Amino acid sequence: MFSQNQEDRMIQAVFGRIGVKTRKFVEFGFGFLQNNTLRLALRHRGSGLYMDGSEKKCRRARLLWAAIPLNVKIKQAWLERENIDELIGQGVGAGEIDLLSIDVDGNDYWLWKAISSISPRVVIAEYNASFGPDRAVTVPYDRAFDRHQKHPSGFYHGMSLAAAEKLAAAKGYSLIGCEDAGVNALFVRKDQAGPFAALPARRAFKPHSNRVRRNYTQHDQENLVYSLPVIEV
Repeated sequence: MFSQNQEDRMIQAVFGRIGVKTRKFVEFGFGFLQNNTLRLALRHRGSGLYMDGSEKKCRRARLLWAAIPLNVKIKQAWLERENIDELIGQGVGAGEIDLLSIDVDGNDYWLWKAISSISPRVVIAEYNASFGPDRAVTVPYDRAFDRHQKHPSGFYHGMSLAAAEKLAAAKGYSLIGCEDAGVNALFVRKDQAGPFAALPARRAFKPHSNRVRRNYTQHDQENLVYSLPVIEV
């Protein structure tokens, strides 16, 4: 309904099994027309926090949503591992929330790692399929990260699915699947994951369909991103 690929359907399926509880969410790196939490805000009258570094995007979201009675906060801020947890605490408070959505095309791994004030029941996070299904890697932390400045292709950013799975496991989450476009992975907190089978990254992995359609094979993508600095995690 609102998401870019199949995320809405996946999220709906998960909460259809585990139920909506707190109706609270956090999404950073959001689109004002396409995002992963607007359905929760509208259908379940959820309350939440949207954050993004783009002043223009935040301003347009405020204007677009002004006529809708949404119980949300929109925070324009450049997100860093030093401020992410504090900003979340100021926006929604500490403790359990239903959903966390992560998509910043850059420091995704480091921002997720730095979050400790909230305990989402479900996390949807972008992974970079160009890193392939096997290696647990991320880009080095750079507070001013811009993927198109790092490489004109825009393929060098974020974390591999194996890195996301490893970080998620350390935080108490199971990987349960990826949408078919090869952009987002879905994780459920282990104490909520009864209806779902955990999947290893190798099995859950989906290639980035748009990059493949542009005639960049998986091999081509891996050659490109691994020619640049990565950190094994």
